Amino acid sequence: TLFGFLPAPTGVDVKFGISGDGVLGGLPASISLAIGGGYEVEEVYRTGDGANLTTVADVSRISIDRFAVYVEPAFTQQLSATPLDLYFGARVYFRENLPSPNAIHSSGSYFPDEIRLLETSIRPGIRYKTLKTDRPHGDMRGIDTGTLIEWAPSFLGNRIVGTADYARLNAAVRYYTPLFDIAPDRKLNLFNAYFAGQVAADWLTGTSVPFHEQAKFGGLYPKQGMGGNIRGFENFEHPALFKSALNLEARFVGPAFFIETIFPVLVTFIDVGYFSGFKADGYFKPANDSDIESSNGVLASAGATISLNLMGITYIGFTFAVPLAGTRADDSGIDTALAIGLHF
Repeated sequence: TLFGFLPAPTGVDVKFGISGDGVLGGLPASISLAIGGGYEVEEVYRTGDGANLTTVADVSRISIDRFAVYVEPAFTQQLSATPLDLYFGARVYFRENLPSPNAIHSSGSYFPDEIRLLETSIRPGIRYKTLKTDRPHGDMRGIDTGTLIEWAPSFLGNRIVGTADYARLNAAVRYYTPLFDIAPDRKLNLFNAYFAGQVAADWLTGTSVPFHEQAKFGGLYPKQGMGGNIRGFENFEHPALFKSALNLEARFVGPAFFIETIFPVLVTFIDVGYFSGFKADGYFKPANDSDIESSNGVLASAGATISLNLMGITYIGFTFAVPLAGTRADDSGIDTALAIGLHF
């Protein structure tokens, strides 16, 4: 932080993309290259054999500080016309982590894929989208749903640097509908509200499922694991093979501040999620599934986000969340976090 409270930049991420008519009937295709690097502090909640840290040490988590760099080229080809889109994609992901020598446990000791990993996968998917946004009044309506299959078999070069051999199935449905608008014909929004809901599930299977894949929530709308979907919990607290989330929100918008694209937003929410399973055998140090504690459970929270829409570019504000089921790693009863953008 700067001056003890302002967020300080610690790295940079850059993404280049080219899109246009593809090779199949002029349907859209895109090629992208993402590169980045910087200083990171990541919280780890399991040992390399899958055990909960609280069962082997007098700590609930470990902070690993490191410098990390990554490169990720990707390709996507749309296979059918909208609103129902079939597409095929592929990506290559290389990451190099340099843990600090004073870390309690270095990444290399516990999570082989977290020190260095080359991962190649193919990604077929389907998406249906009718989502529309009322720009002057800031509400959303329609549906956005999609399913993604990601396959990273070992023969695609996934044993050259690190080890990966897994498949992912991810599905999500997002639905938005207006609740009320007290001045629908007014150019500058006065006050309105709409409902937003999301159901998502993420399932992994394979002989070598990297830790970072179990920690995140992949698919069309990737998040940083259970805590990324169930607000109020740490992002990487519950890595698992199966993760699911239900997010229900009422979003209250307005009034606009003289410009139609600058207005406050109050979001009240309830989040519920379930996680189960953790891959230890065949990838980490030998362990029996029966030895892995806290490998499944329910998380739930309720709270609110107060934010400001900035010129239609992003939302920025603060989220307050109270855990209703499950506990945070730091045992606190409330979580506050900087919010950038809408949750979904």
